[in-house]
Formats: sequence, structure tokens, C-alpha cells
Amino acid sequence: MKMICAIVRWTHLKEVEQALFKIGERSFSVTKIKGLGEEKGYLEYDLVSHLKIEIITSEGRVKKIKDAIVKAAWTGVPGDGVIAVLPVEELTKIREAERPNRFPKR
Repeated sequence: MKMICAIVRWTHLKEVEQALFKIGERSFSVTKIKGLGEEKGYLEYDLVSHLKIEIITSEGRVKKIKDAIVKAAWTGVPGDGVIAVLPVEELTKIREAERPNRFPKR
């Protein structure tokens, strides 16, 4: 299993949501965040609003999800965001706590 953590412009939420829905991805979390990226330079300290989208998925779906996010969020201007893919050692749904690591195949 993998966790995809995408940080994108807040103005692209609808486009990213629609892209994820289009490929059948219905489980994700969205968090409002502020931060600094490389586009601001080293002497500017105004935090920029972005969104963090987190998705836990099977390894086989990572490329499809990443491609959908990039296509929906890309403007070509610095500040478009980043995508990180992290390993997930275990997933336990709280209502099914006695059955860890069960993940639906898609």
C-alpha cells in the first residue's frame, strides 16, 4: 500500500476532485494548509495557502492517481505543488479493527 500526499493550489480543488472521481477514486482527505515553497525565494516569508490531498491506495493505482492530479492541477507556473508517494506499513479501518491490512482491490 502507498500514501499519496499531494500539495496543490487551493484554486484547483474542484478540478482535482473531478479528475479523481473520473478514475474511480472516491476515498481521499483534503486539508487546508499554509507553507513556503521554492517559488517564493529566500527573503520572502508570506505563507501561501494550499491544499493537502491524501490518498491511501494500492501500489498499482499510484501512477494513474498521480497522472490525474498533475493533469488537473498543472498551470506551468511556480507554485503548482508537489506529490509525494510514501509506503504504508499497515492500514486498519477503525470499524474493522480486528482485520488489519485489508484493502479493497480496484
